[in-house]
Amino acid sequence: MKKFMFLAVLGLLSGCGGENNGSTQKDNSVQKANADKSSTNYQIKVATTGVQPPFSYLDEKGNLIGMDIEIIKAIGEVQGFDIKFETMSWADMLPSVGAGKNDLAISGVSYNDERNEAYTLSKKYLHVPSAIMVVDPSIQSLSDLGGKRFDCMTGAKQCQDISTAVPTATIHENQSTFLTFKSLAQGKTDAIGEDKQLLEYFAVKYPEVKTHIIAYETESNPQSAQVIVAGKGKDELIGMINEGIDKLIASGKIAEIEKKWLENPY
Repeated sequence: MKKFMFLAVLGLLSGCGGENNGSTQKDNSVQKANADKSSTNYQIKVATTGVQPPFSYLDEKGNLIGMDIEIIKAIGEVQGFDIKFETMSWADMLPSVGAGKNDLAISGVSYNDERNEAYTLSKKYLHVPSAIMVVDPSIQSLSDLGGKRFDCMTGAKQCQDISTAVPTATIHENQSTFLTFKSLAQGKTDAIGEDKQLLEYFAVKYPEVKTHIIAYETESNPQSAQVIVAGKGKDELIGMINEGIDKLIASGKIAEIEKKWLENPY
């Protein structure tokens, strides 16, 4: 289908597979920040993928944009630091923080116990439940996927979720969420799975594909929490980030940013 040719500019979304543990390290980023407060602003190095709409991706001019990009910039504004972004693959992003090459990582990262052990995680700043997207209105829940094909991105937690919840479903993995969505739009699969906000982005961006989305995680599920990642032992830095998150939640700024990127995708 020709309408999908221009989608290639989104690139291949990187997988959410295994991660190298972050080594414990001294929280020099905050110490340096405190030492630099005589200057206008101090700088925090942030790793991101740049290929995960609506969270972190490039516009037509190559500018880094997205919900997470705007959120971390807003945290910097209220906490008094500047951001220096470095784009890289998902596989390299968290290890770069663990090794101290970057101070933070943000790019649609959800909480899990493995990450909590290996890194220092912020508090939740977004509720990002797992969800399925379908075209067939007769599919209303995970149980309706029995005997059907289900597509997901390689390494995504939704692959394991459906494999466990619906053993009779046929799981097909793709290299990116773009290819996963394309399979649904072309009628090659019955349902796809991803984070709810990412599916909402595709639904708004491509309204000609008549879909509906069914979330299956509640806020009580820790894995529905989206977090910012720092190296192990970076408690002061994450404390500063958490203060910023609290300020933005209280002011309604995070809700405003989320609404903007889901209702008016670029």
